[in-house]
Parts: sequence; C-alpha cells; structure tokens
Amino acid sequence: MYIYMKDLMKHQNRTGNHTFFFTAGRYDFRKYTYSISYKRGNITFIELVNSPNPSEPHCYRTNPYQHCTDLKIEKVTLEIIDKYKPDIVHIHDLRMHCARIIEIIRKMNIPIVKTIHNYWDLCPKTDLLYQNNHPCHDIRNGEACIKCLTMFSDSTIKSGLRLVGSFRNDFIMSSLNSISSLKNSISTPDNQSHSYPVKYSSSSYSARRKFFVEMLNKCDVIHVPSKSTANRLMEFKVESSKIKTIPISISSLDDIVPKKPKTPGQPINFGYRGALHIRKGIQVLLEAATKFSEQECQLLIFGNGNLSLLQPYIKKFKNIIYRGSYKQNDVNLVLSQIDVGIIPSICEETFGITGLECIKAKIPIIASDIGGFSEWLVPKRNGFLFKPGDVNDLVKCMRTFIEKPEMIQQMADTMNSWKSSEQHAQEIQDIYRSFM
Repeated sequence: MYIYMKDLMKHQNRTGNHTFFFTAGRYDFRKYTYSISYKRGNITFIELVNSPNPSEPHCYRTNPYQHCTDLKIEKVTLEIIDKYKPDIVHIHDLRMHCARIIEIIRKMNIPIVKTIHNYWDLCPKTDLLYQNNHPCHDIRNGEACIKCLTMFSDSTIKSGLRLVGSFRNDFIMSSLNSISSLKNSISTPDNQSHSYPVKYSSSSYSARRKFFVEMLNKCDVIHVPSKSTANRLMEFKVESSKIKTIPISISSLDDIVPKKPKTPGQPINFGYRGALHIRKGIQVLLEAATKFSEQECQLLIFGNGNLSLLQPYIKKFKNIIYRGSYKQNDVNLVLSQIDVGIIPSICEETFGITGLECIKAKIPIIASDIGGFSEWLVPKRNGFLFKPGDVNDLVKCMRTFIEKPEMIQQMADTMNSWKSSEQHAQEIQDIYRSFM
C-alpha cells in the first residue's frame, strides 16, 4: 500500500502540486498522542505518533467505538487540516486513524477521495473472513464478529517497538517499519484451538459497521480496484453513485522483466509468494502439492508468517521447498525461479498485486476464483481459476500444466502487458481535476 501511495505522491510532485502525507504507525515512550512533521523533497510528512488505534493485528480486539471516533486523533487531524489547508484529501487506510475524520474534513468543504485497499471499513479483522474459514456476508448484528474475534487474544505495544520509535523521529520509513514490526511481534492463530472472551457487545460491532458505511457515503469518490470490491461495498449499503472502479498499478511492476522460457523436461516449479496465513489459502496449496511427486513438480514458497503451517509438509514431502522471505528489489530473481504462480486465497482480496507481477514476468497464474482476481486472470489465456478452498480443483489446474507443459510458453507468448504506474496515477489525477 505504501508503494502505491508513494507513486501517487511522486506524480503530484511532477505535476507541480504540493503533497502532505498524514501517516501513523510509530510508538515511543511518551505514550500520549501527538504529531511531528518533516519534509523530504516536495513532500511534507506528518506522523501521528502513539495512535490509540494500533495497526493489524493489534487492532482486531480494540474498542470498535474507538475505531469510529477518538478525540485525540480528531484533535490532531483538525490541527493538521487547519495548518496545511489541503484542496483535496485522499484517504487510504484508516486503521490507525478513526472514521470520523471523514466527517471533519467534509464539514470543512474539502473534497474527499477514498481508496479501498482492504475491508477495514466493514470488518474489524480487515478480511471479511469468518473464523479464518469462509467469506462473511452477514454479521448477524455483530454476533458473528464476536464469535470470529474469540480466536484472537488481546495484545499490547511492546517496549522494544517504543524504543525504536523514540530514536527515529526524522526517518521517513519509521512509521512503516514500526507497522511491519507490529505485525511480526505477535503470532495470530490459524485455528480455533483457544477461545478468548471479547470485551465488547455484538451491538457495538453492528454500530461500527453502520458508522463506517455512513462515513464512506460522505466521501465524494470511493475508488475501488475491482468490480468485486464495488459489489461488496454496495452489499452493505454504500452508495453506488460514489463508487468508481479503476484497476491499480504500482511502480514496482514497471521494473519486472519477462522470465526466460522454461527448460524442457524439467519438473514444473509452482510458486507461492505472500504471507503464510490460512486466509491466504496456504494450507489448500500445501495439500494440493502432496498429490504430486518430485519428478512432476516442486512447490517453492516465498514469504513469512506462521511457519508452523509449513513444517509438517516440508519434513515429509521433498517437493515442497521453503525459500524464506525476500525484498522487493529481489522480485525478478524470485520470479525467475517460478514457472507457474499460485494465489490460493480463501479471503476476498480487493485485487492481487502478486498476480500482476506474474503477468509482467510472463508467468501463468492459478488463482482462487474470489475477490478481484478474476478481473485480470482470463482462464486459458493467462492461467486458470479454481474454486476457493477446493484442493481437488486446484490439483486439477496444476495437473493441466504438468501434463501439458507447453501451455506455459503458449500463455506467456499471448499475455498482455499491464498499465504503468504513471498511467494509473494519471487516472487518479483526473479524479482530482474534477474537483478543481
């Protein structure tokens, strides 16, 4: 998400506009909520420090009413808006802010564009996945939220994170590094082996969703990357007239080069890149890989998260290989090792950047038919879709490539390129212009 926002800000600089980036994520030992600002190039960075609303996964079980409104956050927001007087506010992720800042900005007659990157506006767990099992379409007046959140324990910001935050006040990436550290400092469960009582009532979660939807409907434009995301918002009464569907692109895609053709006669390398989490469907993929021999294929896994999900498979099956995490600068090296990419998510992702990276590298993809994947994956042209969570259906798709390896190059030869980050930034710029 940060790369996406950075791309849009760079585009604004190139077009002669000033950009103010109001972000959050860092904690220090002061503990009270405040903001600091500093400038890098033509971008002014404003950090909300010690937000009462922490990031994922700490946010899951925090006060749902506080997600809606918090006087500390609102006070800092008002001060920033009054000081910098923006012509347009583009909101991305409110997890460390609060939803009422939309109303605050609206009352000041400033146009608001909101981009949907995840489902935080509808779900305190961000993914609309009930108990890490299946998509949630009915919160049953908040009762489903209670049952879902019993899987998670309460957590606090660790002293080590506050220490790091105390010494990095002027570093641009401090907030983002802190968010990353927050995510890595707690292991979220991938099954309901424990049950933790939830402090808040079911009605509070129902009220949370209603409030967020009310705030979304106060935006001028709600930018979504896929039609499936638009449909999800409208399912929960977000006004269709506010929604504008524009598929995204980011600058890291611009640097990806096509992969060299596969060596004939070698086992196929299926590749997974992403978080090791049940909502990403990693367990479905691992089960599917066990149906094949080493001579037929290898499954290469790149990413970090819950390594305990992998360990039983890695020890028992030689064709399942864990390659660890990687940096974005190494994405071409990683992609060069993959013949067919697999995205087995069981949750509804809004779009799927890892799939676009495969497309740019001319690598066919197998993805679950859920969320925004079907809007860039065309079956038999650049890959296959399978039923989410269905191991047998995934095995069938994988077997197609194993039995007909020539399809890999055939698909690569006919894959269309994706739009550049600059082209997408111009599409967003056109939305801004409509208000000026």
